[in-house]
Amino acid sequence: MTQNTTNNNTPAQTDDQTIQPVEQFKGYTLEELRYNRALIALKAEFCKEKMLSDFQAAKSKTILGKLQGGEGTGLFKSGVLGKMARSLNYIDYILVGLTTFKTIRSITSLFRRKK
Repeated sequence: MTQNTTNNNTPAQTDDQTIQPVEQFKGYTLEELRYNRALIALKAEFCKEKMLSDFQAAKSKTILGKLQGGEGTGLFKSGVLGKMARSLNYIDYILVGLTTFKTIRSITSLFRRKK
């Protein structure tokens, strides 16, 4: 058997195939930067709108979300509570707050240990 002395693993390089230097990156132009900023802002706006629409869809599926709508939200939606809330003035709100505070305080005092 004769041994082959030529190496077939590497291709033979000819004189016309010269290695050309790679151009160095010199940065972006102002126009390219503005375009990229506008593109990113547009993507962010689309993501924001998608998140808001997904949130509204999820919110409308809940019980409290189904009660919302019209001119008020939740229990204050054009029902008896809404009409009552519109007819009260500041003194009435203060009195309602004081009575609820007294009621809650008396209920919590029942659960406290006496020392």
